[in-house]
Amino acid sequence: MRERDVGTLVGLFTGAYDGVWPRDLRDPTALHDDGVESVVSVCARLLDMVLLLEDRHDNEAIGLCSHADVLQIFQCWMAGGDIG
Repeated sequence: MRERDVGTLVGLFTGAYDGVWPRDLRDPTALHDDGVESVVSVCARLLDMVLLLEDRHDNEAIGLCSHADVLQIFQCWMAGGDIG
């Protein structure tokens, strides 16, 4: 699965990303000046992917991989968590 777009934070040290998660908790729909993709936008991409895969691969097992942020958003969303 394509990684979350982190806008202007690409290539910066990992600590630069620490402020993203508190913002996600406050407002998962927010578009920020630094260009970080919103949680709701990530979920929309994931939903499109899931629907496409279900349509193309009926009754087949599919393995997916990505990075932590997308996987955590996906896990929360699939478990029925409030993502906005």
